[in-house]
Amino acid sequence: MVMNTPGGNTVSTAQLAFSLLAVSARSLARADMSMKAGKWERSKLMGTELAGKTLAVVGCGRIGQQVAKWGQAFDMKVVGFDPVLPAAAFKELGIQKCDLEKVWPQADFITLHTPLTPDTKNLINRESLQQMKKGVHIINCARGGIVHEMDLLEALEAGHVGGAALDVYEKEPPGESTKKLLAHPNVSCTPHLGASTEEAQVNVAKDIAVQMCDTLESKDFVGVCNVGYMSIAQNHAIRPYADLAQQLGRVATQFAMGTVWKITLASWGQTDISITSPDARALLKAQALVGFLSTQDTHGTLPGIVNAPFLAEELGVETEALTEAPALASAASPYRSLITVVAHVEGGGATSVTGSVFGHEPCLVSLDHYKNFPALNLHEGSVLKFRNKVGRAGEREGRREGGRAGERAVGSCIRVACPSILPLASTTSLHVRIRPCQGAPVASAQSRTRDLSSISPLPSVWRPAHRFLFTGEGLRERGNDRTLHAL
Repeated sequence: MVMNTPGGNTVSTAQLAFSLLAVSARSLARADMSMKAGKWERSKLMGTELAGKTLAVVGCGRIGQQVAKWGQAFDMKVVGFDPVLPAAAFKELGIQKCDLEKVWPQADFITLHTPLTPDTKNLINRESLQQMKKGVHIINCARGGIVHEMDLLEALEAGHVGGAALDVYEKEPPGESTKKLLAHPNVSCTPHLGASTEEAQVNVAKDIAVQMCDTLESKDFVGVCNVGYMSIAQNHAIRPYADLAQQLGRVATQFAMGTVWKITLASWGQTDISITSPDARALLKAQALVGFLSTQDTHGTLPGIVNAPFLAEELGVETEALTEAPALASAASPYRSLITVVAHVEGGGATSVTGSVFGHEPCLVSLDHYKNFPALNLHEGSVLKFRNKVGRAGEREGRREGGRAGERAVGSCIRVACPSILPLASTTSLHVRIRPCQGAPVASAQSRTRDLSSISPLPSVWRPAHRFLFTGEGLRERGNDRTLHAL
């Protein structure tokens, strides 16, 4: 897990941002340099007041909210943009919510407090700068790369931007290409000092120590940034569904006829806890991957819900948590919850398994389009799936009865009166009734029973290579002359 302590330096970073805002408004950096050079240039250092001006906060998280609060204390009108913060939160904070297209033309001061993402990279560029009010001041104490530095320099030289204050840069330390920007008289710059206060360093150290202890003791998962579902994973109500997802991932992978290249998961339910929220779906997907990886060679690494998504990625397996409900889900469904895991194989084709929780037990209720069989408890023994091979006599009888001959006919002249999916446990007997198909040479019906306890031990993992063929002599494994057990 990757962990951060974003709250420890909130006040320090907000304080620096507002300080740079004031420095830019009153040209304090230029005044300081002028005085140290022995000059007295009062007429050249005309500034502007903050009161009555419009402050635009782009990114209204903890730091942005603190800057907005101080801006309000200076009698500034505060507008803000944040795609995540609800409208009710903007209203409570006293910030006027605006889209970026409306922020740029009205702001006298723009302060940036967003992470660097594909959406925010070069957010301040030639196009957005042209939409801004002439004389605008831009402050960036967030991340380098949000401001396109050469476009900003161009706007400063043209006099369109009145001032800029920067604490972060595209490259740190800044390279040769940035020196001209830093040397501009209307630019105030600091060497990434946002968290550089004694108090912030102490706060960060305390926070990370507490967070680490809480995480290792499974008390809380504050600050975990790459596994957002850890908190919900500790909720006892979701554990049966997490177990079900893991079992389905294991079963789908073993039933898949080929190399799996993608795993998808869909969930639906009217349960005591939501299994359709983004965090819940992410957790269930991770659990399904744990089941999938239990059948793969992970080079000695034990898969868990933290590393399973990363291990799957290393194996080249794509994953997706779907927002659509499973096919069996409906208001009239006899199930209160459903989870479907689909294993897609190379060359086309997929195996879909659907399960539900009965009490606290994970049960298989559907395999591909087969659903008319008793729910199978996935904690009780193994499961054997076989697909019957249709012969000519079986095909004729299947057509005559209007049924799926592929589910009933075996070989060229016999029918198996047992399901195509059945549980295997060490004490289970497999009973097969064989009777003639139309035109078959078999003289009379036969009934044979075999105690599966003679297979020692039963395979704990049935891989795609375990393909079985019923013959008149026994159950054979395809590609192997060894009879697994006589019928």
